[in-house]
Amino acid sequence: MTDAQPRDDSVGDAAPMRVLVAIAYYGTANREYLLQLLDAYQAMTYDVDIVILTEAAKGLDGVEEIIGLPIEDPYSLPFAHKQLFLDRRDDYDLFIYSEDDTLVGQDAIEAFLWATDMLPDDKIAGFLRTEESPDGSLRCSSVHNHFHWTPDSVSSIGGELWGHFSNPHGAVFMLTREQLARQIDGGCFDRPARLGRYSMRVTAATDPYTQCGAEKVLCLSRMDDFLLPHLSNRYLNTLGLSLEEFLRQAERLGETVTGDVDTRRLFHPTVDLDDNRWDKRFYGAPRDGVLDAVPRRATRVLSLGMGSGDAEAQLMERGHEVVGIPLDDIIAGLAQSRGIETTAPDLDDAIAALSDRRFDAVLAINTLPFFERPVDVVKRLAALVEPGGTIVATAPNTRNLRIRARFGKNPQPIPSDGFAGVGVHPASPGDVKRWLRDAGCAAVQLRFTESSRPPAPAALLGADVIATATMGSSS
Repeated sequence: MTDAQPRDDSVGDAAPMRVLVAIAYYGTANREYLLQLLDAYQAMTYDVDIVILTEAAKGLDGVEEIIGLPIEDPYSLPFAHKQLFLDRRDDYDLFIYSEDDTLVGQDAIEAFLWATDMLPDDKIAGFLRTEESPDGSLRCSSVHNHFHWTPDSVSSIGGELWGHFSNPHGAVFMLTREQLARQIDGGCFDRPARLGRYSMRVTAATDPYTQCGAEKVLCLSRMDDFLLPHLSNRYLNTLGLSLEEFLRQAERLGETVTGDVDTRRLFHPTVDLDDNRWDKRFYGAPRDGVLDAVPRRATRVLSLGMGSGDAEAQLMERGHEVVGIPLDDIIAGLAQSRGIETTAPDLDDAIAALSDRRFDAVLAINTLPFFERPVDVVKRLAALVEPGGTIVATAPNTRNLRIRARFGKNPQPIPSDGFAGVGVHPASPGDVKRWLRDAGCAAVQLRFTESSRPPAPAALLGADVIATATMGSSS
């Protein structure tokens, strides 16, 4: 750990710190990784007891096994740690829950204890995972999809900078005896196996940060101390951001303290629902067909609600000039590193800054539903578009979601509270079409991304609706 001064609980006359480690281990696929975890814990200078949570006896030497699932669903296995921690809450100084392929070293524990000594009770130091590429470079697999830094979350505590990253899952959490006691006594720790915003196994590993009023924070000035190797490299080719780029984001977040980086957001990207399907994505290219809807003749494209710049970079490769109005100034740094011009993450400021420029097309990938008045947004953007220019706007296809819900494929229903209740418009394809027409657009056409079950109609089972229209051509 870099320059930190952790507590030393293993020397002198004091008894070594007692640590209880619960590892969820289902099946045998990750046995080689589990054995590495066991070796690491057993080599520590602490007094470590390891309990394997498993669906069937595994015959592991030197460790206790607790056999059985909390409920019939095999993904409920991680929830078995709750009763274990409840039963032994007074017997240990530190409690660790872990998946079976995420390596924790003594330096990570020392970093956690160092952080806990300085953080207030409503903040808990957390971890994120890394994976190693064949060339030895690291990727942060915890950074993907809708997860993002919270721009106004930075605080200075103990001479260090701390910030909030919206992914609560690191496959590992640690709680001191005092932290665990507060959560148990508060009645929030012993929650049953269930689905929520995340899958069942992720929900089990994130309850300490999501259910008990404590915020998971990362130390921006010592990020390396809170990164854990994901030994299986399971997501290496599908998820994540290079560690170098992620650390640059952390550095950029720290610059919000001096005012060099904006803390505003274009809109709130996380909906007030126990269902993350509606959150705005910060990473990843759009689904097939979205970029094809941008006319080839559109030389200059304005992107509303730009995230990492994946879609915009593809447009630039096709020969388009792109300017992005970013979701926030942290993610804007990644887009800028890809050569994409950005504005402030504020609609008023962006429109003012671009008032003397004109664009041939506007691209709004699932952004209009996050504005309270989408029609007004389109009207304002029209002032920046050449006569006869195009708007391409996408939104989740609620027809698809309703059909899937009817057949039990969706864990959560489509929200019915509207924008005021959840922070997003759960708009139907017809609603999106109406927004554009009411904003003065003409020739509004709807298409859909590829059906999830060809040859079923994309209008029914395509994941997104793609609306294209001519801006400023009708009253």
